[in-house]
Amino acid sequence: MLLIELDGSQHGGEIILRKDRDKQKFAEKQGYKVLRFWNNDVDKNTRGVLETIKEACGINTTSP
Repeated sequence: MLLIELDGSQHGGEIILRKDRDKQKFAEKQGYKVLRFWNNDVDKNTRGVLETIKEACGINTTSP
């Protein structure tokens, strides 16, 4: 079970970071793995983000 969160610049503040950590701890206790990506990473490094998601899902990302 995987949760993916895309974060914008508003997630840089201490209050939001604390809430994000609490949400992540809760999700992990429920059996989820949590991946977080900055919005600009998705825009500028889509391939890398997708490779990270594939790896988290146990999908072989290398070509034979």
